[in-house]
Amino acid sequence: MKMAKIGSVNTYTKCIKELHMWSYIQYEPSYNPHKGSLIYLYTFDNATDRGDEIALRPIINNTNIVNKENLIEQTQNFELKNPDMNTKKEEKEMLREKRKDEDLNHSGSIPPPFEHVKIYFDEKGFPTNEAEKFYNYFESNGWLVGGRARMKDWKAAARNWILNIPKFTPRSKPHQLGSIRLNPSKNYGEPL
Repeated sequence: MKMAKIGSVNTYTKCIKELHMWSYIQYEPSYNPHKGSLIYLYTFDNATDRGDEIALRPIINNTNIVNKENLIEQTQNFELKNPDMNTKKEEKEMLREKRKDEDLNHSGSIPPPFEHVKIYFDEKGFPTNEAEKFYNYFESNGWLVGGRARMKDWKAAARNWILNIPKFTPRSKPHQLGSIRLNPSKNYGEPL
């Protein structure tokens, strides 16, 4: 991974599997975390076959990788042999476009107008004061949830705000006359 300058294990595994699929290497994965996978590399030299040495011939039919035309031809042949790969790419592109359209047409756009927030809190039966607190809080931190993630649905955040209102309201203790210990027979008007 260091030599290939690949930082992600997933990317590395994907590349190894593609090299195996294209018959550049032979890859035998190990599903045991304590045992490494095996990768067999082919030699692509023009060594002659002598009795004591065995010349390995690559499975890729001796095509020159440096030659761009052969490389393009190989990828086109691979795509023709694997039509599922093209359809998966097209499906992914369609999903991305659909998500972009949904984000643009999303009625709960971020940040919402204050009037919408006020109406929402009014519908839930809470005062305008709470709507102002909610709007000012999220306006001040850039409509981020937890200070990190961009808010996706302001109505869900408002519902959470409403659920947490009792936690942050000060509890007023009822004043009881018997709680203060006063001596009823003492004259508090006398100087000490």
